[in-house]
Amino acid sequence: MAEQISDFDKLFTINTKITLIVNDGDYAGSYDSRVEDFDKDGSILAAMPSSGGIPVPLIPGTKAEVSFMGPDSRYRFDTAVQGRVKTGSIYFLKLRKPETMERNQLRDFFRVSTRIKGSISLYHPLAQGEKTSQAYDTRDCLIVDLSGGGCRLITEAEAAKGQHVSVDLSDILGKGVVLQGKVIRTVRLEGKNQISVEFRFKKESERNPLIKYVFKRQIELKQIRG
Repeated sequence: MAEQISDFDKLFTINTKITLIVNDGDYAGSYDSRVEDFDKDGSILAAMPSSGGIPVPLIPGTKAEVSFMGPDSRYRFDTAVQGRVKTGSIYFLKLRKPETMERNQLRDFFRVSTRIKGSISLYHPLAQGEKTSQAYDTRDCLIVDLSGGGCRLITEAEAAKGQHVSVDLSDILGKGVVLQGKVIRTVRLEGKNQISVEFRFKKESERNPLIKYVFKRQIELKQIRG
């Protein structure tokens, strides 16, 4: 469950990397940005969002969401574009500072439905003294839902609860991107196996590309459903 947090200034500081999400209008989408400074009135001055190297002209009044990763949780808040501020030759996007923001623990990541083609690799348990393990089976899979914490997929591969696996997400995250995880549930379904995987990351920052995709997919589904 989301928790309301008011300790804004300690968590949201200069150089914080953010995702700016615009749900409606001609420039609906998800954009990477960064907190560059704070204005005298406390407003947020963020790096101008861009798409394909071209600045996105968000006009004053545009409603948006800001999402960013903290030490152990993801935070979000609603905001609105207040204008642009020029410092030297650089323009910043001025965003309204919120009174509170939501804290979502990692297990509470939003889940979206997908139809992503990928593959799953299965590993034997590590023997004593081993630091790595070789995959003994790799099969195609169809990822039917996805979140920042894990996925659910359909495959012919047979895995056991607790087993170490990896899931190739090159189709959405870039060539060669493989996420490590463990099986938390497996169900036999119409002659195939439905496997739920919990992803494991060495650093929380490694989770950000996945979360960005989930946000983007969430926006797409909202637009499809009207």
